[in-house]
This record gives sequence, structure tokens and C-alpha cells, in this order.
Amino acid sequence: MRIRTVEVTALAVGLLLAGCGHREKATVVNTAPHVFKEPTFDDIVADGADGSVQTAKSDYGITLDYQPASVKKVDDILTKLHGQYVKDPKNHRWGLEGMGWGAYVGEVIRRQYGGHWGKQDPSTGNPMPLVWHNGTSFPVTWSINQIINGKSASIWHQYQEITSPEYTRVVDAVKKA
Repeated sequence: MRIRTVEVTALAVGLLLAGCGHREKATVVNTAPHVFKEPTFDDIVADGADGSVQTAKSDYGITLDYQPASVKKVDDILTKLHGQYVKDPKNHRWGLEGMGWGAYVGEVIRRQYGGHWGKQDPSTGNPMPLVWHNGTSFPVTWSINQIINGKSASIWHQYQEITSPEYTRVVDAVKKA
């Protein structure tokens, strides 16, 4: 199944994450009554990732802590969601689920290595690219792929590959060339 690409705006991400229970309230960076700072796209995606932490605990009894090993736990959740997807592939829920879980995995990367979220990758059209020192990664797309294709599209394997020392050496060599 091909993932349909769409333009992703900060508002759309907020609404989508809220729609799947991944956001309870708007981000307020400064709580002074007369000052409101518009949340950045990174803030909105981080809120979605925090919602995934809550969902993992409430729906699956799993604790996520933004550590690399927690990506394996998300992989397990996505495998369970694949089982549900197979029974109801036309449900619009799958893109929303992929967005929330991909936001969490991307935040693990971002908190470990730095980087920032984009709304849409200009070269591929994929939504929510994560731009960091090893290039551009697509945890939302990986997450949706695993929901659709099961364990063969493991997000844990994707994460291990792009954060491996070997991959980093290759990326650094290309940057220097």
C-alpha cells in the first residue's frame, strides 16, 4: 500500500494528534496572562510524542522514557496495531496512530542527537521529516509502514540502522566529500 503524501501544517498536526488522543491541550510556552508565544512545529510534535507516552501507559501498560531502548517497545506496539490493521485496513485511524508513534520515535532521536522537525520533505513529499546530523529521517513514515506491513518493516531496525556508528561514519564521509 502506498502512503499518500499531504502537506502537513502545524495546525493539521495538532488536530491530528488531538484526534487520536495524543494531545490534550495546546502548547503554551509562556503562561503569563498577557504573553503568548506561538508554539513551534517542534513543540507541537513533542506534545504529540508526550501523548504517545501517555497512551503507551494507559492502553498498553508500557512505560516510555525517551531512551533508545524504548523504541523497541514502540516496535512491539506497532506490531500489535498491525494485527488490528489487518482486520480493518480502511480505518482512518492508522495514519493518526502512525503519526503519534512516529513522533515519539523521532523525539527519541531528536533528544539524543539534536535536530528539528519539518512539515514535509521537499524531495520525497513524505510528511514530518526529522532533520538531524545523520541527514533526514522519516519516523512517521516508518511507523505507518510497520502498521501496514508488520514486523518486516520494523521501526526498531530502522532506528538501529540510522543511529549505528557505521551509518554515522558513512554519512560523515559523504558530508566531507
